[in-house]
Amino acid sequence: MHVGILAYGFWWVARLGRASRRGTLTAALFLVVAYAMLTDAGPPVERAAVLIGTVCLARLGGRQTQPFNTLALAGIVVLALNPTSLFQTGAQLSFLAVATLTCARRLPRWGALPEDPLERLVAQTRPWPVRLARRWWAGS
Repeated sequence: MHVGILAYGFWWVARLGRASRRGTLTAALFLVVAYAMLTDAGPPVERAAVLIGTVCLARLGGRQTQPFNTLALAGIVVLALNPTSLFQTGAQLSFLAVATLTCARRLPRWGALPEDPLERLVAQTRPWPVRLARRWWAGS
């Protein structure tokens, strides 16, 4: 998490200073690699560096990334660098936490209207107490 906060903080400050997008992405990529090497790059830091590096490279190329494909790439790189990382609890929990956050981000909010037009129509035809309860639940 700290590698992501470092990269995002750098990105935010550089963009406030009117730095170019391309230059900021390149500098963030080098910053993350330098930070990973400075901290002796344990498996969670390697994972974060690969994730951030992949996103920076994709954005430099004008591409989008798929979260689970990027996580799989990070797993391959971590295992290629140190195969015993597979058996370390910290590395396993690091990947599990990122996968869980990725899944949770994709879940629809309970009270939100669905994106599918047919499901939205069904949601709008529910009785008013149900719609009110769903809106209340989504607001809390």
